[in-house]
Amino acid sequence: MFQGEGRPWLRTVEGEAAWIEAIAEITKAKPLKELNWSDGLALAAHDHCNDSGPKGRTGHYGSDGSDPF
Repeated sequence: MFQGEGRPWLRTVEGEAAWIEAIAEITKAKPLKELNWSDGLALAAHDHCNDSGPKGRTGHYGSDGSDPF
């Protein structure tokens, strides 16, 4: 367990150094431009949830073997 200054407790397998490194990288990263809504992507996500959720599946692959790649 680790707690950074002003941050909640964090349970980590990698250790405190990995957490500090991750925060440093995120802090110096340049912001990306705003995302735009995509009706097609929203429909694909909805279909994927309806396919995988009731079957207890997780991940990027559909029950028919389809994938987003």
